Amino acid sequence: MRQAGVEVNTFHCSATVSACEKAGRWQLALCVLGDMLGMAVPPDKTSCNAAISSMSKGGQWQLALIILSSMPQKRVLPNEISYNAAISACEKGGQWQWSLSLLHHMPDMAVSPDKISCSAAISACEKCGQWQQALRLLSQMPDMRLVFDEICYSAAISACEKAAQWQLALSLLKSMPEGMVLPNVISYNAAISACEKGGQWEQAFSLLKSIPDMRLIPDEISYSSAISACEKCCEWQQALGLLDQMTDMALHPREITYNAAISACARGDQWQLSLSLVSKMPTLRLTPGQISYGALISACVKAGHWQRATSLLDTMLGTTIMPDAISYNAAISASANGDQWQLALSLLSNMRAAEVSPNVISYNAAISACEKGGQWKQALTLLDQMVGTRISPNEISYTSAMLASSKCGQWQLALYLFSFMPEMMLTPNEISYSAAINACEPEGHWREALDLLRVMRLSALVPTGLQAGSAANSVRKALGGAAAVALLQELRRDVWLSGSCSEPSEEEKQEELRDRWPSNLPPLRVICNAPGVLAISKPAGISSEDALALLSSQMGVKLTRASRLDLPTSGILPAALGDERSAAAQWLQAQFAGRLVSKEYLCLCAGIPRKVQGEVSSPLLVVATGPNSCRAEVSPTSGREACTRYEVVATYRAPGHEGSSLSLLRAYPLTGRTHQIRAHLASIGLPLIGDPIYGGPPDEGSVDPEPGHLEPEGAKEVQGLHRWREAPEWCPRLFLHCRRLQLLDLDGEPLIIEAPLPDELVQVLDTLSLETELDANWAGQG
Repeated sequence: MRQAGVEVNTFHCSATVSACEKAGRWQLALCVLGDMLGMAVPPDKTSCNAAISSMSKGGQWQLALIILSSMPQKRVLPNEISYNAAISACEKGGQWQWSLSLLHHMPDMAVSPDKISCSAAISACEKCGQWQQALRLLSQMPDMRLVFDEICYSAAISACEKAAQWQLALSLLKSMPEGMVLPNVISYNAAISACEKGGQWEQAFSLLKSIPDMRLIPDEISYSSAISACEKCCEWQQALGLLDQMTDMALHPREITYNAAISACARGDQWQLSLSLVSKMPTLRLTPGQISYGALISACVKAGHWQRATSLLDTMLGTTIMPDAISYNAAISASANGDQWQLALSLLSNMRAAEVSPNVISYNAAISACEKGGQWKQALTLLDQMVGTRISPNEISYTSAMLASSKCGQWQLALYLFSFMPEMMLTPNEISYSAAINACEPEGHWREALDLLRVMRLSALVPTGLQAGSAANSVRKALGGAAAVALLQELRRDVWLSGSCSEPSEEEKQEELRDRWPSNLPPLRVICNAPGVLAISKPAGISSEDALALLSSQMGVKLTRASRLDLPTSGILPAALGDERSAAAQWLQAQFAGRLVSKEYLCLCAGIPRKVQGEVSSPLLVVATGPNSCRAEVSPTSGREACTRYEVVATYRAPGHEGSSLSLLRAYPLTGRTHQIRAHLASIGLPLIGDPIYGGPPDEGSVDPEPGHLEPEGAKEVQGLHRWREAPEWCPRLFLHCRRLQLLDLDGEPLIIEAPLPDELVQVLDTLSLETELDANWAGQG
């Protein structure tokens, strides 16, 4: 301009600075402002304000403050626009203290704060999680003679949202009409997001539904926040419903929306729906990312589909989406759940090759895989690697390594790892103590087990019934049942009933039970009501958990399961009167864990055993056969200790099967493994009638431990056992019934519980032809 003979003045420079501000060129704006002094052109409010605003848009809050503070030196007095721009710059830079300082300094410069000033300062507090300061500013606005608007309210609600103060957020939203302010979609979105962070999906859902009542239209953010709220609360049906509504309203979901819906299905054990959503994303021009695949892999892990989980990781590697630590960790956990310890180690190695740093979760999952696979040396190697890679092992790391060691008979090593934890600045927790005490159990190292119980009590930890029972079993193996009972009696008296496990008095419980128990509650029938103990006769076809949940709900009292019966098994199901931490629960669980409870079952088997009495002590390994199914297999190397004694009560001839003999047995499980009686008897050629899992021929290599036959034809029965895999017409269910239980009640007194055969099993026996009756009084023997 000077070359053209035009004198540059303040107006020209101010216009140039404003143009730079609008174009987002803060560096040029700063240069022009600096050149004004060199050209002897005095800056004015317009040029300074435009420069401050330019610094704000460019994220240069320090430069904005410098320009503001230098204005008086240039004989330019700041006005509300100057301060508002500077406060906004501090807000964008996360400098809430500076924002408040400028707001409070304005009156000293004879500048009155306006709504924009307060809204910017509230937003600064909101971005930094200072919700108390934000609410304080909002409450001070009337004192400054300022009228509320939707911007300041929305900023205050957002401040509450970031702090998960959903009650305050809702309160602010409801108070807006009282302040003559109508909420906008931003206000509602902030409140919905606050409910999402607070885990209040119903409130979020209700707010979303109320938006049209204010003549507003929900947007993508509204729905995404509500879907995220459903995800956090595992409300996958609601999340999918909202996703469908977005389509109806012509709203295009974003990746974050689909990720929330995928996670909701994953958390709700709906891995197929998660997979369907991931597959649908490309059709909507959405790209599944790390979060999408990570949630899907986690869903497959939770559902027990380890092959699919690891396959999804391979799919990610075949795309441009690089798996992160979360995806790898989920896949390693899947390998652990599938007993694929080699795959877990391979995935851990692949993480390093892919330049994804393993973390403590990665190593813990791999150690757990080695523990499940009985690879104690590999588990210890991983523990050493963690230290070498500067990853600090935590309590889970050591506990998993202890479990791996004890599982393989390395009890001394397990105790060494336990003793080493304090040197690593780790405090053993209940799980650590359980692993150490359990390590002492197989070989009956009772002194070490009792020492651990003593240390627990000195550490102000209350031994659980399972821990005490494990120690009692060690004592039982070495010193006998009387010594084991004495140990538990001491804990019952000095620990569980001394106030460590507080609960209402037993008299109150008994009275409550009598008052609340419904008179008509088929098919559940209470057969025992003793101090601390309640027992029902569970019918076949209902799970132990569902039976007790129904009973607890109808009675209005808390019940804790002490043992369980398989779904198709009927008979005595005991429970403790109280929650899981109650004295009654600890007492019963300790007796079962200590193998001090005498259990008697009646079962009808295909075939005839070789002697009237026998014992099966084959170790059993439980393997998953599906997401919610399993079977027990004889495994001398990897199985857990299991022992079942049996005796023949009577023999029968099956109807319509000439030559097919059956045996009615009493079975006494001395341990409590999954499907123990069914798996043990099937392994010696005596599968239970009506057993769909073990009703086929015996496992190859199965050996009946006792020689000799009751009947010459007994050997013939083994060869035709496949016919009993399906329940025959004359036996509509698994013939297995828990008939008798003997334990101690909460007063320490002996308690015998009996449940006669249910009518449907009595009718089965009536249809059979009796061949031999070795105990004529078997049905009523106590």
